[in-house]
Amino acid sequence: MFSGYAIEIAATNRFPLDRTNPIFRQFGNIYSEKLTEGGYSYLILGKFSSKDSALHFVQTIIKPKVEEARLFEYKDGIRKVIRD
Repeated sequence: MFSGYAIEIAATNRFPLDRTNPIFRQFGNIYSEKLTEGGYSYLILGKFSSKDSALHFVQTIIKPKVEEARLFEYKDGIRKVIRD
């Protein structure tokens, strides 16, 4: 049960991404999560001191590479999207 911040860099509606997808070469240590509503989420887990530092990282480092990236906060494995 993960608690902390995670950055979603890709998501699919039905099938998992093929491991040859360029997103896996662009970022290291990508975790996948099978979503209860179907599909898959591909995440970078982060150890951030605050929501603001996580949002800053997403805006300055990740979004220039992946515009649709989103930040999620996990509490005991339950995810909630963070809006900036």
